[in-house]
Amino acid sequence: MDEEAMRVAREFAALAAANLLFWTGFSVYYVASRRVIEAELGEAYSFAVLVTGVEEAPLLASIVLGAAADYLGRRRVLVFGFIEAVSVAVLAFLPVDVWLVPVALAALAFSLAYSSLMGMVLEYSSGSGFRYSMIAAFGSAGWALGGLVGGAALEALWRYSFLVSGLLLAAGYLVAMVWGPSSVSGGFRASDLVAALRHVAVPVIAIIAGGAGLSIFYGAASVRLSSIVESDLLYGALLTTLPATLGALVRPVAGRVSDAVGHERLFSVTNAAYAMEAFIFAYTTSSIVLALAWAAPIYPFRDVALSLMVSTRMPARLQATAAGVINFSGSVSGLIAAFSSPLYNSSSIAAPMMAASLLLLASNVVLLVLALHASTPRARSPASPRPGTIKNLSSSSGSTARV
Repeated sequence: MDEEAMRVAREFAALAAANLLFWTGFSVYYVASRRVIEAELGEAYSFAVLVTGVEEAPLLASIVLGAAADYLGRRRVLVFGFIEAVSVAVLAFLPVDVWLVPVALAALAFSLAYSSLMGMVLEYSSGSGFRYSMIAAFGSAGWALGGLVGGAALEALWRYSFLVSGLLLAAGYLVAMVWGPSSVSGGFRASDLVAALRHVAVPVIAIIAGGAGLSIFYGAASVRLSSIVESDLLYGALLTTLPATLGALVRPVAGRVSDAVGHERLFSVTNAAYAMEAFIFAYTTSSIVLALAWAAPIYPFRDVALSLMVSTRMPARLQATAAGVINFSGSVSGLIAAFSSPLYNSSSIAAPMMAASLLLLASNVVLLVLALHASTPRARSPASPRPGTIKNLSSSSGSTARV
């Protein structure tokens, strides 16, 4: 194996391991936090949606912080991931009603550190849905493992499960910091950044609308599942392990499908699928039907479509910024979910699920407008490259494509 092949293999292994550790830790946090909320507050759907919104709202700064990571060097800013890890760990010692502050701090640190990690993954993927999905499969495996670890930790440690989560999050960032790939060298001009952001503006509107619907759906559905499952271990397995295991298996397929049918088209299909799931959760009382609907592996298709819908419109040297755009979209979606939470009766799930469906379908309307606009003939010089793609813009910056 030559030196270049060894470098590529080493970078893949580092990114895969970092994603595995990080998402195992995040999954433990997700299982523990939702279980503790339900145990201490009951079926408080509005508070669960509020927490979900607060988790995502501080990511509003992600574009600026992602650009800072691209400018300063992605490895260097991964150190902020340790702030995220500590903020999660201290939840073990705090009552639920004061969780919003450390959760917001963790999300703010995440917006910088995880944008850097995802920037590494997106640049390595070089616009290939299959390459992206192969690394993301390890994240899905971590999410699945975290469901089991989280459930077991809850039964053995209860609130101290958050310490386990914090350690795993820190380990993931450490692996990427030490062994992850270095970013494309050289800075960028403000005009390059503005041009790239303008090119993703309309897709971001669709991502925000769909993300708001999904945020509302996840917040309410996770509590609904907790109310029908008594065992902590079984709840963790159902909430994350089962869907994530199926997700890890279909990740490579999702990548191939996204490359074949187009990222925007696949994203619109997942919007429709989640709208159907929201309808099921609103009006179905069967525990089996709810479990099957939750376990359906829709997210891997959505994730690769969403990520590359943004990434392929931006140059290689701005891939942490691309990750920041994705996180920013999630932040605005979280704000919409958080501000809408008082509208829901705390004991009724129908209202949030219907709101989720409407937002997901609104996202598809925006994508339809984008597709119609793209199909309209426009005069352009034959020598002009299509703006915003990794291939065209990265080549002008002197960067090299990753294998």
